[in-house]
Amino acid sequence: MSIVPVRLLDDNYAYIVTDAVGRHAFVVDPSTAAPIMAVLSAKGIVLVAILLTHDHQDHTGGVGELRERTGCEVIASKNGNVPQRTRIANDGDELHYADERMRVIATPGHSRGSLTLLVDTPEGVAGLVGAALPHRHSAGFMAPRLVFWDL
Repeated sequence: MSIVPVRLLDDNYAYIVTDAVGRHAFVVDPSTAAPIMAVLSAKGIVLVAILLTHDHQDHTGGVGELRERTGCEVIASKNGNVPQRTRIANDGDELHYADERMRVIATPGHSRGSLTLLVDTPEGVAGLVGAALPHRHSAGFMAPRLVFWDL
């Protein structure tokens, strides 16, 4: 499994999380579709799902096009306004894709439907937090929000 951050817009990131073989992936918070499709196409990866940490446009703007082009599932909180959602993620859920397991934690605050996704990695547990833990890089733009916990 690997997690590939993809810089989008001026100060956002999406994350492409691939299975151990690198053939299937889900993407977290795709604000635009073209850069995500470029990475998937270049690496021959099939997109199976989109996971949204919250419903703000700068995290969801690419959802419609990605779903239309790939037919992937769209997973989001029941408390978010995501018209393309095909599956609801609730606090405490476990999501499974290929050989990967993710745990869902409700983290309302930045938005009513904010979620954090915990993914087991060789380095530890990656917390994909969206905008729940804002962090400014010294250069003034938002750095990738990828946090590791040793649980």
